[in-house]
Amino acid sequence: MGFSMISHGEMDRLLESGKTFALIDLREKEAYARERIEGSRNIPFQELWERQGEVPRDMPVLFYCDRGSKSMVACREFSRRGVVCASLGAGIRNYRGKFIDRRPLGAIE
Repeated sequence: MGFSMISHGEMDRLLESGKTFALIDLREKEAYARERIEGSRNIPFQELWERQGEVPRDMPVLFYCDRGSKSMVACREFSRRGVVCASLGAGIRNYRGKFIDRRPLGAIE
């Protein structure tokens, strides 16, 4: 089983579509606290394998990280385990879409 790479524009269209999927940010907690893509949840890459039970198996998963390399590794491993997943190519570093969230984390919850 393989996985997909999607562009920033494809991700924006997916977010606008209303389709159900999980969006997982693999960056460190501090980076996630500064900015994130709306609707994402944070599971730092270093904790991913011990927290793998938090990755949904009943819906597609879109992983992203800073530049795209860690999300590719996560996709490779999770797709081998039967999870339908995609990686955001080039990561969040160059994302300029309308779904960026820079509100303090306390304001979100």
